[in-house]
Amino acid sequence: MSVPNRHQLAWHHIEDGSVIHVLDAMARFTLSAYSEAPGPVSPHVYWWNGGGYDQLTNLADDGAFSVRVSPGFQSVLMEVLSRD
Repeated sequence: MSVPNRHQLAWHHIEDGSVIHVLDAMARFTLSAYSEAPGPVSPHVYWWNGGGYDQLTNLADDGAFSVRVSPGFQSVLMEVLSRD
């Protein structure tokens, strides 16, 4: 999920391997919406791990944007990819 600004919210329910493409698209959408709309909230995408949110994206001081996979999220990815 992401909340790039006060007017937008994005989320995706993880069901299959499409999450890889969705995460990439959400990261790009979120960074763009955060930068271009009034009321910025966060440029990051988060994953609900059942007890809190893990930040999946990183924005470096030089503007470089990357996705980082926590161990818990990696387990979920491995599970859904093994079903495909």
